[in-house]
Amino acid sequence: MKFPFQTGETLELTAEGIDSSGHGVGSSGGIAIHAPNWLPGEIAEIRITNLSKHHPKAWGTVVELKSKSDQRVKPICPTRHCAGCHWQHWSYPAQLQEKSRIVSEFLGQHVKCVGSPLNRGYRNSAKFVPFEVNGVWLLGNRTLGGGAFVNTLKCEALDPVLKIAAEQLLYILREQELMHLLKYVALRVGNGDCIATLVSEAPLPSGISMEDASGLSGVVSHINKRTDGAVFDAAGPFTALSGSLTISFPLANDSTVKVPPAAFWQVNTKQSLALQNHVAKLIQKEDRVVDYFGGVGAYALNLDCKAITIVETNESAVAAAKNAATNQDRRINVICSDSASAEASGNVFIVNPPRAGLRKMTAVIEQKAPERIVYVSCNPKSLASDLKKMPSYQLDYATAYDMMPNTPHVETVALLVRRKPTPST
Repeated sequence: MKFPFQTGETLELTAEGIDSSGHGVGSSGGIAIHAPNWLPGEIAEIRITNLSKHHPKAWGTVVELKSKSDQRVKPICPTRHCAGCHWQHWSYPAQLQEKSRIVSEFLGQHVKCVGSPLNRGYRNSAKFVPFEVNGVWLLGNRTLGGGAFVNTLKCEALDPVLKIAAEQLLYILREQELMHLLKYVALRVGNGDCIATLVSEAPLPSGISMEDASGLSGVVSHINKRTDGAVFDAAGPFTALSGSLTISFPLANDSTVKVPPAAFWQVNTKQSLALQNHVAKLIQKEDRVVDYFGGVGAYALNLDCKAITIVETNESAVAAAKNAATNQDRRINVICSDSASAEASGNVFIVNPPRAGLRKMTAVIEQKAPERIVYVSCNPKSLASDLKKMPSYQLDYATAYDMMPNTPHVETVALLVRRKPTPST
């Protein structure tokens, strides 16, 4: 691939848009150039840092802004070099407008984006990597580009309760000389409680004391031998060092569900409740619902309908969903299975797949032919792709939710309805 410029060269460019990572995009000589901290319409000197080997694409960094967008604001977070909030320099109304545009473009109809009740202090969970600087152990994450680590305990996206608990835990881990043994430290704050999971490749020494961890309702040890960067390993045990193994999160029906460390839960508690309410309103009294990729039952447990089945692969999530159903005195069938293989039927399917989308489930849905599908998506690209693979269904409407302010991530609730058969002539 030939380029009209080289790495290290500086170009004066205008940002023409935003890419899926939240970086500004300009062009030179037919080559798209991506750079962080660069808003649409801004003119900047961009230093080229990387060239694609196979595509007309390059990456760079902003050396100097020659003109600034009127939508540029002062970043809220002192931790500016982590790989997290790429849009914190962009005004919040502009962020919502861009997320609306992204989802609308993928789905081919206008989609409103509902703003988060909080655009700072909203994150109920965090993963930290222990690292050492000049003999002092810290908790943080990799910088943008992955070349180094940065202390993220002051991150403004984190719930204040979580930050206080993390500072307390850091002190204890230093005192007991445990930091060098850990791969990750994961924290979650829920409905008035907070737990920490200490992730290591081998069992931690016996005699660890967590008595001084007053800000934590539980401290859990987890062995993870994976090498792919995953925080949790389904094959590794979870052992309570103190307190509880689970954390309570609120449901839209004013109850709670106890969530184990490795089970999925949305990172924005308040916005998650809005999402739960939206899904529940799409279900009618006489519906028979199958909730695929159902997790601990965040959607199913809120429903009031004729029959409910939850399908989930994670065993700890399945156990949590069963316990929650029992505690609510609900008759809910919970199946531990991958979604494509599960023997379940209903007239309405709720699907909440990972970022890659439904994959084999599109064919299963076409074959089982439910009347309606409530699709909760964290990736509008895979949502749009799945719609094309299910020609028996049409998009009725969709609403986007900003689950992670100051990032390009967006959640979408889409209602799909089965097309009526075309009358034969």
